Amino acid sequence: MVYFNNPELRKLANTIEEASRDFRRILVELKDGGLWDFAWFGTSMTILVLSNRVEGCKAFIWEVKEVIVGERMEN
Repeated sequence: MVYFNNPELRKLANTIEEASRDFRRILVELKDGGLWDFAWFGTSMTILVLSNRVEGCKAFIWEVKEVIVGERMEN
């Protein structure tokens, strides 16, 4: 469940959640220009756990600029 009232942020969180079911890789570009792999949602859908080849980080959903998806998973 999304614990905030902003419809744009809710839509973004839902997009990430749906993409995580259908795509092998989800990249998240943050507003600061950082490009990260989405790993999972943290304690709520407002906190994203992200990673790259070297390190991990957490970001709030409102820090996301764009969501980029990779290859679709085969069933």
